[in-house]
Amino acid sequence: MNQRHRAVAVTLISLLTVCLLAVALVRLLNRQAGDSASQGAAAEGGAEAHDRQSPVVAPKEPSSESEIADSMSDSTNESAEKTNSDAEIPTHFGSREETLNYFAKLVAEEFERLYAEDAKSPKPLTKEEAEWEAMMDEEYLTGKDAQLGEFGYSREDRKIRSLGWDALENVMTKIGEDEKYAALEEAMDPIWSVEGQEPLSLLVRAGRLPESVLYHKVELPNGEIYNMIAPMELVINFKRKGKLTEEGRRNYYEAERKETELLSRLASGDFSENEAKKLNEELTKVQQKIQLMLTPVYGTHKRIRKIGTGNEHNFKRVELNLGVVNEHEDIFSPVEKYPEESDDDE
Repeated sequence: MNQRHRAVAVTLISLLTVCLLAVALVRLLNRQAGDSASQGAAAEGGAEAHDRQSPVVAPKEPSSESEIADSMSDSTNESAEKTNSDAEIPTHFGSREETLNYFAKLVAEEFERLYAEDAKSPKPLTKEEAEWEAMMDEEYLTGKDAQLGEFGYSREDRKIRSLGWDALENVMTKIGEDEKYAALEEAMDPIWSVEGQEPLSLLVRAGRLPESVLYHKVELPNGEIYNMIAPMELVINFKRKGKLTEEGRRNYYEAERKETELLSRLASGDFSENEAKKLNEELTKVQQKIQLMLTPVYGTHKRIRKIGTGNEHNFKRVELNLGVVNEHEDIFSPVEKYPEESDDDE
Protein backbone atom coordinates (compact mmCIF):
# COMPACT_ATOMS: atom_id res chain seq x y z
CA MET A 1 0.00 0.00 0.00
CA ASN A 2 1.49 3.28 -1.04
CA GLN A 3 1.67 6.26 1.26
CA ARG A 4 -1.47 7.87 -0.17
CA HIS A 5 -3.64 4.80 0.38
CA ARG A 6 -2.30 4.47 3.94
CA ALA A 7 -3.30 8.05 4.70
CA VAL A 8 -6.79 7.48 3.36
CA ALA A 9 -7.19 4.33 5.47
CA VAL A 10 -6.06 6.12 8.62
CA THR A 11 -8.52 8.91 7.91
CA LEU A 12 -11.42 6.44 7.43
CA ILE A 13 -10.56 4.60 10.64
CA SER A 14 -10.49 7.87 12.55
CA LEU A 15 -13.87 8.90 11.16
CA LEU A 16 -15.35 5.51 12.04
CA THR A 17 -14.01 5.76 15.59
CA VAL A 18 -15.50 9.25 15.99
CA CYS A 19 -18.88 7.98 14.70
CA LEU A 20 -18.88 5.06 17.17
CA LEU A 21 -17.99 7.35 20.03
CA ALA A 22 -20.81 9.72 19.02
CA VAL A 23 -23.36 6.87 18.92
CA ALA A 24 -22.24 5.64 22.33
CA LEU A 25 -22.46 9.16 23.74
CA VAL A 26 -25.98 9.61 22.34
CA ARG A 27 -27.12 6.28 23.86
CA LEU A 28 -25.62 7.23 27.22
CA LEU A 29 -27.38 10.58 27.23
CA ASN A 30 -30.69 8.95 26.26
CA ARG A 31 -30.36 6.41 29.06
CA GLN A 32 -29.65 9.12 31.66
CA ALA A 33 -32.61 11.14 30.41
CA GLY A 34 -34.83 8.07 30.71
CA ASP A 35 -33.63 7.38 34.26
CA SER A 36 -34.30 10.99 35.27
CA ALA A 37 -37.79 10.85 33.80
CA SER A 38 -38.52 7.59 35.64
CA GLN A 39 -37.30 9.06 38.88
CA GLY A 40 -39.43 12.19 38.32
CA ALA A 41 -42.53 10.12 37.59
CA ALA A 42 -41.90 8.04 40.69
CA ALA A 43 -41.52 11.19 42.77
CA GLU A 44 -44.75 12.64 41.36
CA GLY A 45 -46.60 9.40 42.03
CA GLY A 46 -45.23 9.32 45.58
CA ALA A 47 -46.37 12.90 46.14
CA GLU A 48 -49.84 12.09 44.88
CA ALA A 49 -50.00 9.05 47.12
CA HIS A 50 -48.84 11.15 50.06
CA ASP A 51 -51.60 13.67 49.37
CA ARG A 52 -54.21 10.93 49.36
CA GLN A 53 -52.97 9.05 52.39
CA SER A 54 -52.40 10.28 55.94
CA PRO A 55 -48.99 9.44 57.36
CA VAL A 56 -48.89 6.67 59.94
CA VAL A 57 -47.41 7.98 63.17
CA ALA A 58 -46.87 5.77 66.18
CA PRO A 59 -48.55 7.43 69.17
CA LYS A 60 -46.27 8.44 71.99
CA GLU A 61 -47.68 7.18 75.24
CA PRO A 62 -47.36 9.63 78.13
CA SER A 63 -45.28 8.29 80.97
CA SER A 64 -47.10 10.05 83.79
CA GLU A 65 -50.28 11.86 84.71
CA SER A 66 -48.35 15.13 84.80
CA GLU A 67 -47.28 14.62 81.19
CA ILE A 68 -50.90 13.98 80.23
CA ALA A 69 -51.92 17.20 81.97
CA ASP A 70 -49.05 19.08 80.32
CA SER A 71 -49.89 17.77 76.86
CA MET A 72 -53.56 18.61 77.33
CA SER A 73 -52.63 22.07 78.57
CA ASP A 74 -50.28 22.66 75.64
CA SER A 75 -52.88 21.62 73.07
CA THR A 76 -55.49 23.71 74.84
CA ASN A 77 -53.25 26.77 74.79
CA GLU A 78 -52.29 26.28 71.14
CA SER A 79 -55.93 25.79 70.16
CA ALA A 80 -57.06 28.83 72.13
CA GLU A 81 -54.27 31.02 70.73
CA LYS A 82 -54.97 29.91 67.18
CA THR A 83 -58.69 30.46 67.57
CA ASN A 84 -58.25 33.87 69.15
CA SER A 85 -55.66 35.10 66.66
CA ASP A 86 -56.75 33.50 63.39
CA ALA A 87 -60.54 33.38 63.63
CA GLU A 88 -62.41 36.21 61.99
CA ILE A 89 -64.38 38.30 64.46
CA PRO A 90 -67.97 38.75 63.26
CA THR A 91 -69.14 42.29 62.58
CA HIS A 92 -72.84 41.40 62.64
CA PHE A 93 -74.99 39.12 64.76
CA GLY A 94 -78.37 38.14 63.36
CA SER A 95 -80.00 36.52 66.38
CA ARG A 96 -79.80 36.09 70.13
CA GLU A 97 -78.61 32.48 69.76
CA GLU A 98 -75.85 33.48 67.34
CA THR A 99 -74.70 36.17 69.75
CA LEU A 100 -74.67 33.89 72.79
CA ASN A 101 -72.97 31.07 70.89
CA TYR A 102 -70.06 33.31 69.91
CA PHE A 103 -69.86 34.90 73.37
CA ALA A 104 -69.87 31.44 74.98
CA LYS A 105 -67.09 30.35 72.62
CA LEU A 106 -64.89 33.24 73.78
CA VAL A 107 -65.58 32.48 77.45
CA ALA A 108 -64.82 28.78 76.91
CA GLU A 109 -61.51 29.57 75.21
CA GLU A 110 -60.50 31.86 78.07
CA PHE A 111 -61.63 29.25 80.61
CA GLU A 112 -59.46 26.60 78.94
CA ARG A 113 -56.48 28.95 78.98
CA LEU A 114 -56.94 29.71 82.68
CA TYR A 115 -57.51 26.05 83.53
CA ALA A 116 -54.36 24.95 81.68
CA GLU A 117 -52.39 27.75 83.34
CA ASP A 118 -53.66 26.68 86.77
CA ALA A 119 -52.79 23.04 86.04
CA LYS A 120 -49.20 23.99 85.16
CA SER A 121 -48.64 26.47 87.97
CA PRO A 122 -51.27 26.07 90.68
CA LYS A 123 -51.47 29.09 92.92
CA PRO A 124 -50.72 28.16 96.56
CA LEU A 125 -53.55 28.81 98.98
CA THR A 126 -53.18 31.41 101.66
CA LYS A 127 -53.95 30.42 105.25
CA GLU A 128 -57.35 32.09 105.02
CA GLU A 129 -58.15 30.36 101.71
CA ALA A 130 -57.10 26.96 103.09
CA GLU A 131 -59.32 27.46 106.14
CA TRP A 132 -62.20 28.49 103.91
CA GLU A 133 -61.75 25.40 101.68
CA ALA A 134 -61.69 23.15 104.75
CA MET A 135 -64.86 24.77 106.05
CA MET A 136 -66.54 24.29 102.65
CA ASP A 137 -65.47 20.63 102.61
CA GLU A 138 -66.99 20.04 106.02
CA GLU A 139 -70.16 21.94 105.17
CA TYR A 140 -70.90 20.54 101.72
CA LEU A 141 -69.21 17.15 101.47
CA THR A 142 -70.88 15.71 104.56
CA GLY A 143 -74.24 17.53 104.55
CA LYS A 144 -77.52 16.11 103.32
CA ASP A 145 -77.55 18.24 100.19
CA ALA A 146 -74.14 16.95 99.12
CA GLN A 147 -75.55 13.42 99.00
CA LEU A 148 -77.76 14.50 96.12
CA GLY A 149 -74.69 14.68 93.90
CA GLU A 150 -75.19 18.29 92.90
CA PHE A 151 -72.32 20.04 91.14
CA GLY A 152 -70.29 22.49 93.18
CA TYR A 153 -69.40 20.60 96.33
CA SER A 154 -65.95 19.19 95.57
CA ARG A 155 -62.86 21.37 95.39
CA GLU A 156 -62.55 20.62 91.68
CA ASP A 157 -66.13 21.81 91.15
CA ARG A 158 -65.43 24.97 93.09
CA LYS A 159 -62.28 25.59 91.05
CA ILE A 160 -64.20 25.19 87.80
CA ARG A 161 -66.83 27.64 88.97
CA SER A 162 -64.21 30.15 90.13
CA LEU A 163 -62.20 29.95 86.89
CA GLY A 164 -65.45 30.26 84.96
CA TRP A 165 -66.22 33.56 86.63
CA ASP A 166 -62.66 34.75 86.01
CA ALA A 167 -62.96 33.80 82.33
CA LEU A 168 -66.28 35.62 82.02
CA GLU A 169 -64.86 38.75 83.63
CA ASN A 170 -61.75 38.68 81.38
CA VAL A 171 -63.85 38.32 78.22
CA MET A 172 -66.19 41.13 79.25
CA THR A 173 -63.18 43.38 79.88
CA LYS A 174 -61.66 42.51 76.50
CA ILE A 175 -64.93 43.16 74.68
CA GLY A 176 -65.30 46.52 76.37
CA GLU A 177 -61.75 47.62 75.56
CA ASP A 178 -61.21 46.22 72.05
CA GLU A 179 -63.02 47.93 69.17
CA LYS A 180 -62.88 44.66 67.19
CA TYR A 181 -65.68 43.38 69.44
CA ALA A 182 -67.93 46.43 69.07
CA ALA A 183 -70.62 44.44 67.23
CA LEU A 184 -70.60 41.73 69.89
CA GLU A 185 -70.78 44.29 72.71
CA GLU A 186 -73.77 45.94 71.05
CA ALA A 187 -75.52 42.59 70.48
CA MET A 188 -74.86 41.44 74.07
CA ASP A 189 -76.11 44.64 75.70
CA PRO A 190 -79.87 43.89 75.53
CA ILE A 191 -79.31 40.26 76.51
CA TRP A 192 -77.18 41.20 79.49
CA SER A 193 -79.49 43.95 80.71
CA VAL A 194 -82.49 41.58 80.78
CA GLU A 195 -81.09 38.32 82.10
CA GLY A 196 -77.33 38.49 82.57
CA GLN A 197 -75.22 35.39 82.06
CA GLU A 198 -73.69 32.73 84.28
CA PRO A 199 -70.33 31.13 83.32
CA LEU A 200 -71.39 27.51 83.79
CA SER A 201 -74.31 28.01 81.37
CA LEU A 202 -71.95 29.53 78.82
CA LEU A 203 -69.47 26.66 79.19
CA VAL A 204 -72.30 24.17 78.71
CA ARG A 205 -73.48 26.09 75.63
CA ALA A 206 -69.95 25.94 74.22
CA GLY A 207 -69.79 22.18 74.83
CA ARG A 208 -67.01 22.38 77.45
CA LEU A 209 -69.10 21.07 80.37
CA PRO A 210 -72.04 18.60 80.59
CA GLU A 211 -75.53 19.91 81.21
CA SER A 212 -75.61 18.14 84.58
CA VAL A 213 -73.47 20.90 86.12
CA LEU A 214 -76.50 23.19 85.81
CA TYR A 215 -78.81 20.92 87.81
CA HIS A 216 -80.24 22.28 91.04
CA LYS A 217 -81.44 19.10 92.71
CA VAL A 218 -84.71 19.49 94.58
CA GLU A 219 -85.98 16.74 96.84
CA LEU A 220 -89.74 16.50 96.36
CA PRO A 221 -92.11 15.77 99.26
CA ASN A 222 -92.49 12.18 97.98
CA GLY A 223 -88.72 11.60 98.22
CA GLU A 224 -87.98 11.83 94.50
CA ILE A 225 -85.30 14.14 93.08
CA TYR A 226 -86.15 16.76 90.48
CA ASN A 227 -83.38 18.43 88.44
CA MET A 228 -84.11 22.12 88.00
CA ILE A 229 -82.18 24.15 85.44
CA ALA A 230 -82.16 27.91 85.86
CA PRO A 231 -84.01 30.07 85.04
CA MET A 232 -87.10 28.23 86.18
CA GLU A 233 -90.02 28.17 88.58
CA LEU A 234 -91.14 24.83 89.96
CA VAL A 235 -94.61 24.63 91.51
CA ILE A 236 -95.20 21.45 93.52
CA ASN A 237 -98.78 20.56 94.47
CA PHE A 238 -99.34 17.68 96.86
CA LYS A 239 -101.51 16.36 99.66
CA ARG A 240 -100.43 14.94 102.96
CA LYS A 241 -102.46 12.60 105.13
CA GLY A 242 -102.83 14.06 108.60
CA LYS A 243 -101.70 12.22 111.71
CA LEU A 244 -103.07 12.24 115.22
CA THR A 245 -101.32 14.63 117.50
CA GLU A 246 -100.32 13.58 120.99
CA GLU A 247 -103.59 15.02 122.33
CA GLY A 248 -105.54 13.33 119.54
CA ARG A 249 -104.01 9.96 120.42
CA ARG A 250 -104.98 10.45 124.08
CA ASN A 251 -108.55 11.24 123.06
CA TYR A 252 -108.65 8.16 120.84
CA TYR A 253 -107.42 5.81 123.56
CA GLU A 254 -109.90 7.35 126.04
CA ALA A 255 -112.76 6.80 123.56
CA GLU A 256 -111.59 3.24 122.96
CA ARG A 257 -111.54 2.59 126.71
CA LYS A 258 -115.04 4.06 127.04
CA GLU A 259 -116.32 1.85 124.22
CA THR A 260 -114.95 -1.27 125.94
CA GLU A 261 -116.56 -0.27 129.20
CA LEU A 262 -119.99 0.31 127.61
CA LEU A 263 -119.88 -2.96 125.70
CA SER A 264 -119.04 -4.79 128.93
CA ARG A 265 -121.87 -3.09 130.78
CA LEU A 266 -124.37 -3.97 128.05
CA ALA A 267 -123.13 -7.54 127.98
CA SER A 268 -123.83 -7.96 131.71
CA GLY A 269 -127.60 -7.44 131.25
CA ASP A 270 -127.87 -5.86 134.69
CA PHE A 271 -129.82 -2.73 133.72
CA SER A 272 -133.35 -1.55 133.11
CA GLU A 273 -134.84 -0.94 129.69
CA ASN A 274 -134.46 2.80 130.09
CA GLU A 275 -130.81 2.40 131.17
CA ALA A 276 -130.19 0.12 128.18
CA LYS A 277 -131.44 2.82 125.84
CA LYS A 278 -129.10 5.39 127.37
CA LEU A 279 -126.12 3.01 127.25
CA ASN A 280 -126.71 2.26 123.57
CA GLU A 281 -127.04 5.96 122.73
CA GLU A 282 -123.77 6.67 124.55
CA LEU A 283 -122.06 3.75 122.83
CA THR A 284 -123.18 5.02 119.42
CA LYS A 285 -121.66 8.45 120.12
CA VAL A 286 -118.38 6.95 121.30
CA GLN A 287 -118.12 4.68 118.25
CA GLN A 288 -118.89 7.58 115.90
CA LYS A 289 -116.16 9.59 117.59
CA ILE A 290 -113.69 6.73 117.14
CA GLN A 291 -114.64 6.35 113.48
CA LEU A 292 -114.21 10.06 112.92
CA MET A 293 -110.73 10.01 114.45
CA LEU A 294 -109.76 7.02 112.27
CA THR A 295 -110.93 8.73 109.08
CA PRO A 296 -107.86 10.27 107.34
CA VAL A 297 -107.78 14.03 106.85
CA TYR A 298 -105.79 15.31 103.88
CA GLY A 299 -104.11 18.69 103.90
CA THR A 300 -103.42 20.44 100.58
CA HIS A 301 -100.01 22.02 100.13
CA LYS A 302 -98.12 24.00 97.52
CA ARG A 303 -94.37 24.38 97.48
CA ILE A 304 -92.63 26.81 95.12
CA ARG A 305 -88.98 26.83 94.05
CA LYS A 306 -87.75 29.63 91.81
CA ILE A 307 -84.35 30.30 90.26
CA GLY A 308 -84.05 33.54 88.33
CA THR A 309 -86.12 36.69 88.08
CA GLY A 310 -88.75 35.46 85.64
CA ASN A 311 -87.73 37.99 82.99
CA GLU A 312 -85.18 35.72 81.32
CA HIS A 313 -85.66 34.81 77.68
CA ASN A 314 -85.70 31.07 78.42
CA PHE A 315 -87.53 31.22 81.77
CA LYS A 316 -90.00 28.39 82.16
CA ARG A 317 -92.62 27.38 84.73
CA VAL A 318 -93.26 23.74 85.57
CA GLU A 319 -96.13 22.54 87.76
CA LEU A 320 -96.13 19.11 89.39
CA ASN A 321 -99.16 17.41 90.96
CA LEU A 322 -97.88 14.64 93.23
CA GLY A 323 -101.17 13.58 94.84
CA VAL A 324 -100.93 12.15 98.37
CA VAL A 325 -97.30 11.75 99.33
CA ASN A 326 -97.71 9.73 102.55
CA GLU A 327 -100.75 7.57 101.84
CA HIS A 328 -99.26 4.45 103.44
CA GLU A 329 -98.21 6.08 106.70
CA ASP A 330 -100.09 5.20 109.88
CA ILE A 331 -102.03 8.08 111.40
CA PHE A 332 -100.73 6.96 114.80
CA SER A 333 -97.08 7.36 113.75
CA PRO A 334 -95.19 10.37 115.13
CA VAL A 335 -96.01 13.71 113.56
CA GLU A 336 -93.14 14.99 111.39
CA LYS A 337 -92.25 18.64 111.41
CA TYR A 338 -92.01 20.05 107.90
CA PRO A 339 -90.36 23.36 106.99
CA GLU A 340 -93.23 25.81 107.18
CA GLU A 341 -91.34 28.43 105.18
CA SER A 342 -91.35 26.19 102.12
CA ASP A 343 -95.02 25.25 102.21
CA ASP A 344 -97.95 27.43 101.18
CA ASP A 345 -100.99 25.73 102.66
CA GLU A 346 -104.27 26.06 100.80
